[in-house]
Amino acid sequence: MVRYAGKRLTAKKVAKILDRIPHDVYVEPMVGLGHVFFAKTPAKVEILNDLDCGVVKIMKKDACKNPKSEKCERIKKAKITCGIDYKKIIKKYDKKKVLTYLDPPYEGIKSNWDQKKYDVDNLPLSDVMDTFKKLKGTGVLSYSPKRRKEICGGKIKCRTIPFKFWGQPRKDLLAIKK
Repeated sequence: MVRYAGKRLTAKKVAKILDRIPHDVYVEPMVGLGHVFFAKTPAKVEILNDLDCGVVKIMKKDACKNPKSEKCERIKKAKITCGIDYKKIIKKYDKKKVLTYLDPPYEGIKSNWDQKKYDVDNLPLSDVMDTFKKLKGTGVLSYSPKRRKEICGGKIKCRTIPFKFWGQPRKDLLAIKK
């Protein structure tokens, strides 16, 4: 069983911020269903990956319900992989003029992932932050605002993205490292 979290409710707001960052290559190593990817303006080169190949398959199928749609054309142009750890994707593509967007599962929040196959509930924020801080290009990270003190500061600037979930006000944290 897979979990379909993601940025469905904040994708347009996140995409507006990403679109303002100059980049030739866009890398999303934890793409999920691609809500942010589809909301942002296309880059020259787009690299997508997710550890869960089932989620990637659903994203592709949904995008190409209409084979002539813009979504389908865009997904056909993107380089898409699955089953590869996010660190390997970042290591392969990270350089200047690359924008990497990370939306990892929030540490300590239980999911419906197949625990035997994907150990995402044990992906510590410290691991993600170590990778994020070392990016050569620009990095953008979505995470829970409860972890602001651990994420923001120094070269990492943060902003809060407000949204509503079932009518209730919520917030997401967006960290930007240039």
